This record gives sequence, structure tokens and C-alpha cells, in this order.
Amino acid sequence: MASQEQIFPSGKRFGALEVLFVGHEACERGHRFGPHIRDYDIIHYVKSGEGTLYDKQGEHRVLAGEIFIIREGEVTTYEADREHPWEYIWIALRGIDDKDFLLLPSHLPFPNNSFLAMEEGITEGYAYSFFMSRAYSILHHLFEGRKSADAPEVLLHEYMELQYMHPFSMEKVARAYGFDRSYLGRRFKNRYGISPRQHLQAVRLSHAKEFLLRGYSVGECAALCGYTDLFQFSKSFHKTIGISPSEYRKKVAK
Repeated sequence: MASQEQIFPSGKRFGALEVLFVGHEACERGHRFGPHIRDYDIIHYVKSGEGTLYDKQGEHRVLAGEIFIIREGEVTTYEADREHPWEYIWIALRGIDDKDFLLLPSHLPFPNNSFLAMEEGITEGYAYSFFMSRAYSILHHLFEGRKSADAPEVLLHEYMELQYMHPFSMEKVARAYGFDRSYLGRRFKNRYGISPRQHLQAVRLSHAKEFLLRGYSVGECAALCGYTDLFQFSKSFHKTIGISPSEYRKKVAK
């Protein structure tokens, strides 16, 4: 059964840019919307699953961790995958008066912090100003942040910093960025001195220590940090930190 939430936030507006509405939806298998044309822009973030976007640039397979853009005045259709239907968060905007927006690809990787914050704002009914702040954050990343950090290894580094709690597939991420897995891995190691998997483990264990310090159980910490195997989590923790997670938890509790 599909679920959907949407609100039309009210409150003070800022300049020409407007947030028209924001929403979140877990789509049913094969759910299709369109063809349709709009007089505003919409940016969707795919939280999980996958689907296909059809626009004037062609057919685009969109995966979790990516955004897809519906532009004003364009005919578009998008459809949830029949095996792994997508769940996405969206923001509809009017007044993006920037030619660079028209030059962006139809879909691209995007860190999820702004969109996940919006999901919370939808559920909690936050004020209009909150969604405006998220809109500016998203546009800043699209227009400015990527200009200074658009090397694929930098994007991979950013992805792992933000998505460490989810299962990781180097093959899938490399494909999403349009690079060969081995090539991307070499670029990452040349820049950061360690392999992507070594970095991901360091990120996960760093957060694990934080969660243990906050009183979470060893099992909860493993799950929160993206480990599906408790034994593997304990083994990696002990090898890297020098003591077991339970010993570390007792130590920091003193």
C-alpha cells in the first residue's frame, strides 16, 4: 500500500524564489505519473528504491541517493520500479532564475541531509521559513557546492560520510557517478591514501564510538552504523580500536 504526505507551508516568503509545496511518498510497484507539464520546477530525492524518468533528454534510470529534476514547461513522466519501487521526497519551487539550472543533468547524486530534514519538517509541520532554508541549501549545492567538489572521488567521500548507515555497493555508486569501479577506487586512494572501504569502515566506527558513548547497546550501534552482522561489527571494532565494543562502552561509562 502506497503512502504519501504533503503540506503547503504558510508564512513569510523571501524574494522571487518560492517554495510551493513539499512532499514525501513511498510509491507502489510500477506507479506512473505523467505525461504532465508544469509551470514550476520540482526536485525529487530518491530515498530508497529506484525508478525511471522520461523527459526531453531521454530515459533516465534513477537510483537511491540521487535526485531527478522536473523542469518548468517540460513534458515529463516518471515511473517506480516494479521490483524495488522508489520512495522519494520532493520540493516544488518557482523563481529559480538561473541559466545554470537548465544546464544541470536530469538526475545526479545528491547528499541527503537537506531532503531528510525536509521529511521531518513535513511530518512535524514546520513553518515556511524552514523549507525556504532547505531550498536555498539545495540550490547552493547544485550551483556552488558541486563546482568546488565535483571530482568523483570527492563525491564518493561525501556519499559515504552521509550514507554510512546504509548498505554500501561500490559497483552501484560507481555506476551512478558514471565511472568504472576500479578507476573510481584508484582515484579515491590517490586522493585520500586509503581505499573507499577502509574509509567507510573508519566513518562507521567513528560513529559507533559516539553511539556507544550515548548509551546505545552494541547491537543498536551495529545497526545504526550500517552493519548487518553483529560479529563482523565487533571484530572490526576490536581490530581497529583495540578493545571490544562492550569493553569500550563500559570504559567510557566510568
